[in-house]
Amino acid sequence: MDWLFYHEINEYFVISLCLILNALQLTLALTERQQVVKVYCKLIVLNASTELCSTFCMALGRPILQFRNGLFVVVFLGREKDANLYLVFFFYAIGVGIGIITLLMDFLYRYMVVCRDTNVRLYHILSWTLIVYFFAAWDATFLTYGFYTSTEGTNATLHSIFTDVPYFLKLEDVPVLFTDVYNQYSRIFMVSALMITNTVYSVVFFTRHKVMTKLFSKKHVMSQRTKIMQNGLNNMLMAQAIVPIFTGLLPVIGIVLGQLH
Repeated sequence: MDWLFYHEINEYFVISLCLILNALQLTLALTERQQVVKVYCKLIVLNASTELCSTFCMALGRPILQFRNGLFVVVFLGREKDANLYLVFFFYAIGVGIGIITLLMDFLYRYMVVCRDTNVRLYHILSWTLIVYFFAAWDATFLTYGFYTSTEGTNATLHSIFTDVPYFLKLEDVPVLFTDVYNQYSRIFMVSALMITNTVYSVVFFTRHKVMTKLFSKKHVMSQRTKIMQNGLNNMLMAQAIVPIFTGLLPVIGIVLGQLH
């Protein structure tokens, strides 16, 4: 079985699905006639553009980031062997960061509009976007520089680690970057990522409850169709927020606690 082929097909499917979902989300928002929903249009357009940017950055080099035996390993499955791998990975890391941190901006916007009756202007959204991109770039910089400054390990070591994983049976044929948890820049990244993700999830869970309570109260003038749409959208965003807890946050907590002991 050609695992790389199926991995590539999966990535094309995810990118296509992202395009379709963003188009459907835009259509639902722009066809809603209720005045109260029109304030969401700027946010939805922004979400669509940031998600596309995130997907593009993550798909640019098709890297696979793994943590195993104390090593952070990035294997590039794209066709960028002659490219600057650190730059390619930097954009990938920014894409991942944007995808996670944008959740915070999304729920804050909904909270201000629905619960606080605040008229959120375009410059507010742009300023939040700059903050999101800054923190995404902050984490991406330290993570990438951890790979750049690492001097430990060899391809032979990596090959011995990943021989039981089908993706890496031909490790010598693909570009690889690696660093370990003892690298100072990797440690800064882990602590920073832990603080940022904790903040994001705390705010998301709090505002989600407040927003949905307000939306389904009789005091809110949003149409029933739009309430259902908003509920589905919020549930989808919550699912996106929960999954990284198990795939990224808990391993980071384990690494940090392991370092403390």
